[in-house]
Amino acid sequence: MASELEAINKIEGIRIQMSRNKTIDIAKAIGIILVIMEHLVVYQGRAFTLISAFSMPLFFFLSGYCFDSKRYDSTVQFLGKKFKTIIVPYLGFLTLGLVITLVIPAWREGCFDSPLLMRSIFYYAQPEQFHMGQIWFLMALFWAQILFYIFERCIRAYGTTVKVLFVICSIYIGQAINGLIVVPEIYRLPWKIDSAVMGMAFMAIGYYFKEYKVFEKFGTNKAFIFAIAVMIFWITGNANECVNLCDAVYSDVVLFIMAAMSGIICTYIVSDVLVQVQWISKLMSYIGRNTLVIFGTHSLAISLVVYIMNKLSGMGYIAQVNIPFIICVLAMMIIMVIEILGVWGYGKLKGHVRKR
Repeated sequence: MASELEAINKIEGIRIQMSRNKTIDIAKAIGIILVIMEHLVVYQGRAFTLISAFSMPLFFFLSGYCFDSKRYDSTVQFLGKKFKTIIVPYLGFLTLGLVITLVIPAWREGCFDSPLLMRSIFYYAQPEQFHMGQIWFLMALFWAQILFYIFERCIRAYGTTVKVLFVICSIYIGQAINGLIVVPEIYRLPWKIDSAVMGMAFMAIGYYFKEYKVFEKFGTNKAFIFAIAVMIFWITGNANECVNLCDAVYSDVVLFIMAAMSGIICTYIVSDVLVQVQWISKLMSYIGRNTLVIFGTHSLAISLVVYIMNKLSGMGYIAQVNIPFIICVLAMMIIMVIEILGVWGYGKLKGHVRKR
């Protein structure tokens, strides 16, 4: 009887773990859809402000939630793994952007004459000239994971108070670090290290949410917590000014953290509900498992869609900020279809190559 109960508990544990992983995948999918929408509605009123309040912090939070330094036997193994899974894709996306920029005459013209080209690629890690500006996140994530790996090992043995102080210090250092840079015309640390410090803070919060099983403790109170989180997000998101983690701009840091965390909690609860709907769960989980590819290529996809819209309109260049919101929504749907087909095709090609 005891062995049967043990087997049942083991199976139940596996089922819960699978469900939890799907919830995280769906949260990633929601995040990437919001990021694409954010980059389509650039600076269009409250839509941009509210999405940017938590979309990027969400990815750092989820990275921390899934983080497990104990799976690595050594620091060298950890660094090698992160280089392979983050920096190598970064270089691949950079190369893809360069190739396509060379292919399209309108993009190629004047691109290499930009005085900021080398600085954008090798210092800011934000190659906008190649329509790959958003891969800055990969560089920031790389440094955030390294920083958190170091600090987490240092404070692992300490209690909750030390861990809370670590998170608070990370937040305020992340906010203050830009003011310490006094080099003329630079004002930023290289390779998005300044953005990575704030990203590390959200990684830490996500890591400790998992360690202390915060989401599991919501229990039957999810609806009430969701309502409170929505209210906090709406108030703090609207009260704060524009947030941009890429540029390390947070306006009021307290409002920023409150809006980001309430938005993250809302996303998790919605994801936990959607996991019960089979077809949505299957689609969103697939998107969530492929967010790296989608994140790395969506800037290029947006540029291509806007480029085609300009060609079809017959009105010459249409600034992205002047595209109506409903058109942005339709463009986002088109881009997601393109991205999903691209990921599917890449998977098929990769599988075919492996078989050979």
